[in-house]
Amino acid sequence: MTAVAVCVVASLSACTAPMPIQPEPAGPVVKITASQFHFTPNRITLLKGQAVTLELTSDDVTHGFMIRQLKIDADIKPGKLTHINVTPDVTGTFKAICDHYCGFGHGDMRMTIVVQEPRSQSASAENLRNNELP
Repeated sequence: MTAVAVCVVASLSACTAPMPIQPEPAGPVVKITASQFHFTPNRITLLKGQAVTLELTSDDVTHGFMIRQLKIDADIKPGKLTHINVTPDVTGTFKAICDHYCGFGHGDMRMTIVVQEPRSQSASAENLRNNELP
């Protein structure tokens, strides 16, 4: 009898457990779409020290999104949004790759992320909106 009561209580608590909450956006949102065999856009510019949220979606199959130097590694599942809050702390040009085999052209699935020093607040915000270099 005690075992049954424990199972019922455990089942009820599992059913009422809160759903995971997506993190609040950390500054501007940059939308990136993955599809066989490219990322759109294929190049973005971020500013060192400025928080940003990368919002990732997939049009077709599960993809990966990895930038080892920026400590980013995420799964992008079709029909779901993946949010990554990042504040780059180094400047440079980095390659994001799909690290989940997604088909014949998988090896060419890359995108460029440029992290620049900000020049001024107003110029930085405008450049981020346009995905342009400062």
